[in-house]
Amino acid sequence: MRPYIAWPAGFNIAPAKIAGYLLNVSGGSPGKARWWLSQGFAVEAPEPLIDALFEHTSATNFVGIRVPAKLWGHRLVFEGPIRTPLASTPEVRSVWQVSYGTSTGVRGVADLVTAHRI
Repeated sequence: MRPYIAWPAGFNIAPAKIAGYLLNVSGGSPGKARWWLSQGFAVEAPEPLIDALFEHTSATNFVGIRVPAKLWGHRLVFEGPIRTPLASTPEVRSVWQVSYGTSTGVRGVADLVTAHRI
């Protein structure tokens, strides 16, 4: 039986997800970080990327829900243009995790998992 899936109560981006992952060329995804930095975003000023990612969660960009085999939550996927400091609007996919009250997430709130160009 599939769980009832509601729109999240809110969206959350952990600061470490930006500085330690999306903009960290020494981290686990240096290519992804170099791309974000090339779009005008900066480690010293994470707020513009945070704001752009929140804006990216518009209904226009919503493309679907993924429910993993383990029913600990579901993921929302958004695809579309994102605003950058360079005034360009590249196409990006952002993925957000809505947990069902697990110890790694707040029930009903979508946490940013990743974001990358498409």
